Amino acid sequence: MEEYCGSNILLFIPGGVNTLYGKAIYNCLVSKGCNVSVYPERPSSKTVDKIVLRLVKRTMPSYFCSYIKHVIQLERKYFDFIFVIRGEGFSPVAVDMLRDAYPMAKLILYTWDVFATNDLSWIVKSFDRTISFDIGDAKKYKMVFRPSFFLPEHLTLSKIEPIKYDLFMVGTISSDRYYWMKRMERYLQNKGMNYFFYYYIPSYPSLIQAKIRGNIPLLCNKKEFHFTPLSIEDQSYYIAQSKCFFDVQHRLQTTSLNRRPFEALATRTKLVTNSNCVCDYNFYRKNNICVVSDDIDIPENFMTSPFEDVPDSIKSLYTVDAWLNDIWRLDLEESYLKFFNSNCKTDEIFHR
Repeated sequence: MEEYCGSNILLFIPGGVNTLYGKAIYNCLVSKGCNVSVYPERPSSKTVDKIVLRLVKRTMPSYFCSYIKHVIQLERKYFDFIFVIRGEGFSPVAVDMLRDAYPMAKLILYTWDVFATNDLSWIVKSFDRTISFDIGDAKKYKMVFRPSFFLPEHLTLSKIEPIKYDLFMVGTISSDRYYWMKRMERYLQNKGMNYFFYYYIPSYPSLIQAKIRGNIPLLCNKKEFHFTPLSIEDQSYYIAQSKCFFDVQHRLQTTSLNRRPFEALATRTKLVTNSNCVCDYNFYRKNNICVVSDDIDIPENFMTSPFEDVPDSIKSLYTVDAWLNDIWRLDLEESYLKFFNSNCKTDEIFHR
């Protein structure tokens, strides 16, 4: 039995488009007999509140600490573990508040943003155990490395024949993702291929912010974008009718993967991506994954060949159950090797 099974856990999970993954973690913990009290990892998911939080979390930690104080007032009980996922608003002061309120609890942090876009390096030492989805951040800050996972729903998905779409993508608009999607649209149109792309922005203020940052053109049409995330049911519907996922990594994310590669693995869907580091993972198969550069070129035989089976022993590493087990027990040095091809040198990944 794992260390955490049957324990009392205070869990902080992300909201928004990440809600499904937080719920999957919560459900898996409950299925293992854990008593879980769950809260959002930040007090509000509104765009304006998120911007304020990012601006003042270092200079005015009391803004977030008032939220933690509220949680402590509600949870006057014993906890074995406090498990924070992402932890965007957390500061050493907030962590100390939790430690004082629950002195017997072990504090665990899992980061699924790269520090180049959401810098949490300043709070790493405040936790008892820290895990990152990014091998570069993990090595630099002596954290355990653990990639993400796919949802249980993905394993049970069946393809609908005949396949309707050559490429499918749901993209939250950040970094240069919009321009990648537009380039890919033009490529697919020139090739006479079918696709379904869903341009998602959380809110109208986020749209304005994206224009200011240059992530989308100033004069783009607002009607291009959706302001509600695509549900898991709708995503499954489109995945079932699609031959390939299209995945675009953030330009500052060079040593880790989004969740799309794992979803592709679980649903037996091919993957077209701009991420070079995917080739180093143990589930990489040339027949299943095509890495593209700015000058997009997808080989015809990649689109026409069948999906190559990946052993269950590898696929099972990326379930939420295996992910949770590793959160508690995976050794630091072992984590730098466990998920990569045998001929891969993680030092080379780290220095890309």
